[in-house]
Amino acid sequence: LNDRNTNINQEIRAGISTFLTMSYILLVNPQLISKLGIPATDVVISTALSSAISCFITGIFGNLPFGLAPGMGLSAYLTYGLVLGDGLTIKEAFTSCFIAGIILTIFSVLGISQFIMKIIPRSVKVSTIVGMGLQIAMVGMTSVQLVIPNEQTIVGLGSLDNYKIWYSFLGLILIGSLLYHEIRGAILIGIVLLTILTWFTENSYPTKIFQLPYLQNDISTYIDLSDYDIVKCFGGVIAFVFIGIIDVSGIIYGMSLLANLNTVDGNIPGSLYGFLGSSIGTLISAITGGTPIIVYVESAAGIKEGGRSGLTAVVIGLCFILSLILSPLFAQIPVTATSPVAILVGAMMMSPAVEIDWNNMSEAIPAFLTLTIMPLTFSITNGILFGLLAAISFYITTGQAYSDLKNYGNNKYTIIDENINKSNSNDIDQNIFDYKPLVRTPSLLLNKKDTDLLQYSGH
Repeated sequence: LNDRNTNINQEIRAGISTFLTMSYILLVNPQLISKLGIPATDVVISTALSSAISCFITGIFGNLPFGLAPGMGLSAYLTYGLVLGDGLTIKEAFTSCFIAGIILTIFSVLGISQFIMKIIPRSVKVSTIVGMGLQIAMVGMTSVQLVIPNEQTIVGLGSLDNYKIWYSFLGLILIGSLLYHEIRGAILIGIVLLTILTWFTENSYPTKIFQLPYLQNDISTYIDLSDYDIVKCFGGVIAFVFIGIIDVSGIIYGMSLLANLNTVDGNIPGSLYGFLGSSIGTLISAITGGTPIIVYVESAAGIKEGGRSGLTAVVIGLCFILSLILSPLFAQIPVTATSPVAILVGAMMMSPAVEIDWNNMSEAIPAFLTLTIMPLTFSITNGILFGLLAAISFYITTGQAYSDLKNYGNNKYTIIDENINKSNSNDIDQNIFDYKPLVRTPSLLLNKKDTDLLQYSGH
């Protein structure tokens, strides 16, 4: 705690803030997966249990202040894509999730996940932060119907008669003002006050607080390796693995940068356990009727509250454990209390955009595609994918790939030259022969100024 300039009270506030901001998954996930005929209570237990264990692994062993839980997009993909769309059975879908968890665990231990995270271009990684901010802000705005679908204009402004819009706006101004005056616990204060105000307005005070959890289905309902059709389910496994690497790596980088945890060389201490927390949590989630675990962008709420160590993640995990018996109470936290936090965090995550060189098209276009496609398609993976494709394309068309290959070859010849210099032969006076005029430095592209200069000089 001292090394990261934090304290216990600050970490507890951060953990609670993150949990309250991401607790909506306890409500949304059962609604999605229960469409497959799985009891909603089982999905609540699966979500809470797998999230808690993932947070404990990431916090205790990785010392990272992140919240982990099943991805809402992945839950929708399993339900509507794999089962209702592709025709997979429930066992095939959840077994695919389980196998993906095994692969991701192996990748994490071998360092493949971290390697992939390191080779992603910096412009894409930085723009990922901005894109995640836009996406989470969109979640906040749509949850109170500030932004609604519109057939003519794709999206539009919701009805201003909706009190939820104004309560959310009030919460945004309240929390923003508290943060401006550097009031500790600003986000948590805002969530509590907006919750009480909404309960009073709707007369929707919780009537039930405690409920003992129990699973109605056993593991055999979801997992069956003996009759698993790998060909039929291959696409699902690949999708889960790809999203597990790209999505988690992007969010880990973004949240670490937000918390100033990145080292000078770009590494993230403890990132291995961020990946392991996600992959092991995915295994637990699959066998209990849940979907793959990801690192949540809502972790930014706790980070902005001052969370810097793994204690924040441990507090989040404890909150998920408590939610097993306090689910009726957590279920009553209204969107008017969480939506202003999402919008505020989105605004906070815009700052890294200044680090992008917008005058350099080879950096600006991949960054722009990354940060715009994320909210517009509601997918972090889609944004990263198109950003990477653009970055790789520019790496080739700008001649940087050729230059790197040339430098690699020069380094090999440098080793040979050093061996020659170390020889005892004095027959060669290397000052006699000037090799520099023979060195070629070609480029795939020349600007007009350089072209005119070559023509003027007679070349």
